[in-house]
Formats: sequence, C-alpha cells, structure tokens
Amino acid sequence: MTYKTAVEIYDSLDEDSKVKEIYAHFGLAVYYAQVLEQQSINMIAACKQVENKLTMPVDVEALWDEYDLGSRTFGKLINEIKGLYKLSDEDYQELKAVLKLRNYIAHDYFRFNAELFYNESGQKRMIKDFINFQEMAKSMDIKLITYLRIYMDRIGLTDQHIENIMEQTKQTWESKTIDENHKTIIK
Repeated sequence: MTYKTAVEIYDSLDEDSKVKEIYAHFGLAVYYAQVLEQQSINMIAACKQVENKLTMPVDVEALWDEYDLGSRTFGKLINEIKGLYKLSDEDYQELKAVLKLRNYIAHDYFRFNAELFYNESGQKRMIKDFINFQEMAKSMDIKLITYLRIYMDRIGLTDQHIENIMEQTKQTWESKTIDENHKTIIK
C-alpha cells in the first residue's frame, strides 16, 4: 500500500478507527520484519541441510528447530547469511540498516513518538514511518530471495520441488483443528 492510499483511508475513518489504523500499520511493519527474519532462517537452514547432506527427517527437523527455536538474534543470522551467501557489502549494510530500524520500531518507536498521537499530522507521520519500513523490509526480502534462488539453481533445487513441499504443508495444516491445546507461544 502506498502512503497516499493509506492517508486516503485514514482520512475517511472516525477518530477511534484512526488510532486502530495506526496500530494496523505498526502490526504490518512488525509482520514484515518477521518475514525477513524467517527468510534469513530459511536461507541458513536450507544451506546447512544441503552442505551437511541431511536426509533423515529427524536430523532435518533438528536443524530447523535449532534456527527457528534457537537463541540466535536477527543480527547473528544476518552475519551468518553474509558468509554463507556472500552478500555484497551494499546488501549487507542495507540488511543491517533494516535490522536497526526494526529494533527501533519494535522496542522504542512509541516511547519516543507518543506525542505524535495528539494531532492528525503526527498520526499520518506514524503511518508513513511504518509504511516506509514495510517497503524497506519487502525490498530486502526480494534481494534475499534472489540470493537464495541463485543458490537453489546451483544445487539443482527447482521451483516445482518447493511448490510440492508448500502444497504438502498446506494440505497437512488444512486438515488440522486448532484448539486451546495448540501452542502458539513457543519460545
């Protein structure tokens, strides 16, 4: 969504909905940060799975759990990707900038910008900040996908193989019933 479109939507809302709209854009910013972090995990785990020739399901699952449930910060993941995928200096610096902004948005943004809620121009500025971050994260994700695609081509992993895995995963989850026993808070 462009900032212009977001402001048009914002301007059409009542006061309570305007505040909710700000939080919705914040939520999307955090979501895209998590997408980028998961992309980093996917890249590392896929590379290590191939390099270590892991084929046994228990070994593959342990590797993914090590990264998905491990204690590595996004900063550590970025450094690992840089080495495994030979990121350009420019892409590495951009990824570090996204990390820095992600940390600020997640930990400090509202604390340092609470006064922006007092008027519409401040609220619109918050929306702009969140949309700008979303665009940065999406752009970086596309770059990481390009690095991963080059690696996949090199090892002979096709799009069809990945689509089959995704379809299998989708079918597995479509048949599940999520109840109060399902753990959504894992770490």
